[in-house]
Parts: sequence; C-alpha cells; structure tokens
Amino acid sequence: MNIFLSTGKAVSLGVRSQPAAVGTAAHRQVWRRKGGALLLFCLAALALPAQIRLTIASLPANTPELDTLYLTGDFNDWDPAHPNFALARNAKGAFEIALDTVRPPFEYKFTRGSWETVEGDSLGNALNNRRLEALPSERNRPVIAHSVASWEDMPLRQERMWVRIEVEEIPRNTPPDAPIYAVGNFNSWHPGDPKYRLKKLTDSTWTVQVPLYGNILEYKFTRGNWETVEGRSNGRARYNREFRPQPGEQNAVVQTSIETWEDLSGSPINTFTFFWLLAAVVGILLVIAINTLQNNNSAANRVLSVLVLIISLALFGRVAVYDRDIFQAYPKLLLVPDIIYFLYAPIFLLYIRTLLLPTPAHRRHRIWWHFLPFGLHVLAYLPLILMPAGSFIFRNTDQDLHPWFVLSGGIALVYNLGYWGYLRRLIRAFQRDSEENFAFEQNLSFLNTVMVLKAVCLGLWLLAYLIGGLDQLVERDLGGITDRLTDVLFIAFSLTVFCLGYFAMREPEIFQVPPLSEDAAESAPESLPDPESTDFGREMNQIRQLMEAERPWLNPKLSLAELATASEMRLHDLSRVINLGFGMNFNDLVNSYRVEAFKERVLQPEYQQHTFLAIALMVGFNSKTAFNRAFKKHAGMTPRDFLKTEAETKERK
Repeated sequence: MNIFLSTGKAVSLGVRSQPAAVGTAAHRQVWRRKGGALLLFCLAALALPAQIRLTIASLPANTPELDTLYLTGDFNDWDPAHPNFALARNAKGAFEIALDTVRPPFEYKFTRGSWETVEGDSLGNALNNRRLEALPSERNRPVIAHSVASWEDMPLRQERMWVRIEVEEIPRNTPPDAPIYAVGNFNSWHPGDPKYRLKKLTDSTWTVQVPLYGNILEYKFTRGNWETVEGRSNGRARYNREFRPQPGEQNAVVQTSIETWEDLSGSPINTFTFFWLLAAVVGILLVIAINTLQNNNSAANRVLSVLVLIISLALFGRVAVYDRDIFQAYPKLLLVPDIIYFLYAPIFLLYIRTLLLPTPAHRRHRIWWHFLPFGLHVLAYLPLILMPAGSFIFRNTDQDLHPWFVLSGGIALVYNLGYWGYLRRLIRAFQRDSEENFAFEQNLSFLNTVMVLKAVCLGLWLLAYLIGGLDQLVERDLGGITDRLTDVLFIAFSLTVFCLGYFAMREPEIFQVPPLSEDAAESAPESLPDPESTDFGREMNQIRQLMEAERPWLNPKLSLAELATASEMRLHDLSRVINLGFGMNFNDLVNSYRVEAFKERVLQPEYQQHTFLAIALMVGFNSKTAFNRAFKKHAGMTPRDFLKTEAETKERK
C-alpha cells in the first residue's frame, strides 16, 4: 500500500548570540576598534532590499477559485496554513507574498491550506522542496516568479494509455453485495474511489478500466478501505501489483485473480503454520528434557539447548506474522526469523566442536569471533527495529524493504554455505583422528544425517533465491513459489535441530572419549625411528607379539594410548610404527585381528548356533555396522560369502 505524504524538510533555526557586556576598559577598547566595522555592516544591511516578493505566475486550471494559497517553509516550521504567510492577489490578479524578514537560503512550497493540498509535479506526484539560495540581481523589491504545475489532491495528468483489468476469480468468501475497487498510483491510492469500482459481467468476471500515466502501473484491489484490501494465498499482505506496457503498446488487457481478503483470510493456522507451531512447542519441551533427563555431554547439550531455543523462537515469530491482528500490533516480529541467518551456523559449529573436539582453555575465546557477523547483522537491522510500526508496515507492504531483505539473505546464504563446507571437513577430520586413536567406531551416522538435512536446506534456500531473481526478470509473478520454498525451508531447518535433540536423548553415551591427537602432539619426541632401522623392525615385532599373546583387541574400547602403555612405547612412536610399518591406521590394525578371530570362530562347530553379530561382539566389535564394514575391507567379501566360499572349498577337498 503506497501512501503519499508530502512534508517539508524541517530545519532547526539557529539562535544568534549577543555580544558580551562591556564592563572593563579593555573590553571598551576592543569594542571601539570593532565599532567601525560594525557601523559599516549596519550601513550595508540598510542598503539591502526591504522585501522579497514571491509570485505565482500560473496555476493549474482546476485550482478552486475560493481556496487560499499559502507559503510554507523552514522559516515557519513548515506550517501549511500559517495566516502570516497567506498569498494575496495583486493588481494584475496574480498571487503574491512579500517576505519582510526572511532571507536566503531557505526551502519552501505552496499549499492550499494543508499537506493533502500541497503542490505536486506535472504528474501530480510529490514535488521536491523549492530552494532559494541567494537573492536575485534586482536591488529593489526582488521578484521571484513561480508556476504551480499541479496539486497532489487534484492532479492534472495526461494518461499515456488505458489499461483494462479483468478479474477472473475472486475469493469464495467475498460478501455477495460487496463492491470491489481498483486502487493504485493512478488515483493517489484512494481505496474506495467510485470512478474505479469494478463491474461484474455476465460471465462472472469483474472488470475496470484505469489510466496509466507513467511507465508503470501499480495497483491493488479493495472492498472500499485498507482494512479490506486483498492478500496473498496465505492471508498475509501482498505486494503491489505491477504492469509495464510493451514499447508502442496503446491499450492493454490484464487478466488476474484475487486470492484472499486480508480481513477474511480466517485462521492463520494452515499446514505449514501448524507444523511450525508444533515444532516450536516440541523444541521447548526438548530443551527441558535434554537438561533434566540425562547428564552426558552436558557442555555440548547446553549449546544444543540454545540452538533449539533459537529455532523455536524463530518458528513462533513466523507463525505470529501470519495472524493479521498480531502483525498489525507487532510488525517487527517479521524480523525474528531472520535471527537464524547468521546465528545458526556459529552455534552449530560451537556444538560440534564441544561434542567432538573439546577446545583447550587458551583457544576458547576464538570461537566468539564467529558471532561477529551476527552482531553486524543486528546493527544493519537496527534502523528497521527502531522504525515506527506504521512506517514499517507500509514500507514492507510497498516492498521498500525488499532490497534490504534480499541483500542480507544473499550474504547469509553464502555465509552458511561456507560453514557447511567447514563443518563437513571438521567431521571428516574427527573421523580420521578417531581411526588413528581408537579401535572402535564412533557413531557419526546422526551427524551425517544432519549434514544431509542442512544441505537440503541450503539447496532450498539457493533455489528460492534464484527464483526470486528470476521473478525480477520475467513478467510472471513467481512470488508464490518463493513463499512456499521459504515455508519448506523453515521446516527443514527445524528438522535438523530436532534430529540432533533426538539423538542426544536416545544415545547420550556417544562421544564420551575425546580423540587424543592434541595431547599426543604435545608429548611427541624430538626424533622418531627410521623405518629402515633395526629399532623400527624390533618395535613391529613387539607389537605383533603383544597383539597375539595378550589379545588387547578383544577390548571393544581399546585406544592407542592403552596399547602404547601396554607396549611401553611413546604414543607417537607407536602411531608411526603402525602407519609406516603395517601400512594401516590403528583402527584397521586392530580390526584385522578381530576379523581373523571371527573367521576362526565362525568355522568352529561350537559357534554354529551363534549369529554373526554375537561372534563379532565376542571378538571386540562394538556394532554390526562397524563389523560388516571392517570384514568387507579386510576380507574383500561379506561374512556370508566367506562362509559359502569356505564350504565350497571343503567340498572340493
């Protein structure tokens, strides 16, 4: 909804300071020296013309004869009907006013007594303030002539063309006797202008003909006032409709439909808002459950609780703005969902780091630098937050704020894409580090699931952004598709967080043993054995003997540190011997012994009644997934194929 309100530019008047009292001889002497200059200044001032006369040489033809014309400007606090600045007719019948005390520079306009009746440009639109920088060259009663092109409330415009609007469908809940009006920049956005009331035809279509004065036609439909203006399919305020004629086009027909009326859109609860509301409530309950039902990973769960709480608040905010009354009362709730733009990624990073890689105390302060973009985002939104509610609603409806949201959304998209790549590398690095230090498989399946969901979110976000850009290039209105993609995007975002919460409740024991790579780096020796040296070969034999004699691989939670203690070797020496001597990491070395033990047992008669998983757990594996992956990696086949091959070999013998 466009509202044109022409106001002057208020400028505070300066207060001239008076000379200080002359109380001493020294002061009087200074005053005498300046007296000559002051006298010359006064004489020069007397030589200036006593008045400035402003005249109006021509007025619009439709100017009411009985209206009084006024001059308004920064010299009278922009009062549109100040009695001391009323214009009078001179002997020639022209309107004029003499300014006795006003001196340039100043800004001004002409009105007919109010800001609704202020002068406009040739098309009847708002006119910039007039400005007088200096006096003209005339010395006696300088006269400055003006022409008023139009009045904003009575524009004199020559239409460029006529546009016929045909409404093929209106909302089903439209009252049968309700009038429908077209409103736009062709009638100064008067919502119930009888000249542009739509007529219902026999084929149940509605039609009206409106003028196009400029290069673009902006319009909407109402039932007589702004409370009954049309809305989008979801019931929220829609942006102004637009029509741009083709070059050389003389007359045009626009076919469209009205989706909803804002005041008759009914309950704000639909499929999407119901899910958002449900997800927000579940999120609050999840925060309570995570922090009361179990104490594992408490530091990481505190971060997760903050993330879930922020997502829940964003969902509550998105549901709230779908209610017309709530939006009218608290329009700034529209900004609440945007808090996740630059806050989701750093908090998720903090959660992953706290869960997987406990940060040393001297490095903890570095994580807060990741929240700097969020602080800048809040500062960028500060003008919107402080904007009056009415102005915010009108500017949002007029799409004046649209470039603001598009820019921040585009930057946030790139920002989150970068974080997704960084988090992916972080999780993979943890997995490699875990294989180097532990003989059991960390359960990363839920993190991988979350990363897939995040990738889907970013894909939807990118698609919505591209369609929004395409909407600016083609004539078709693609805003509905963008809205739906945004709705689905928020659902996907909520699913990622709730997936984390679900696994935090279901498997609280995961990630109880942190990787030891950082501690190991601090205890590394100055020199490591040469793989070709005798010592290196002796250490390899020492490891083989230990693995065969004591069978530490039967411990499902065996770590590199425990094996180093048992072999009386430095941690990094042991890691180097395993990597270079055996050509595999610690996890693969231990699993190779477990696979061989499984092969031996599965062929023995006393284990024929045991399942593969039962035997796998006996030899040190901690899960079916880890066993199957390790067996196929070392044996080159599945356990079932191994049994089949062994049976065929036995039959041939």
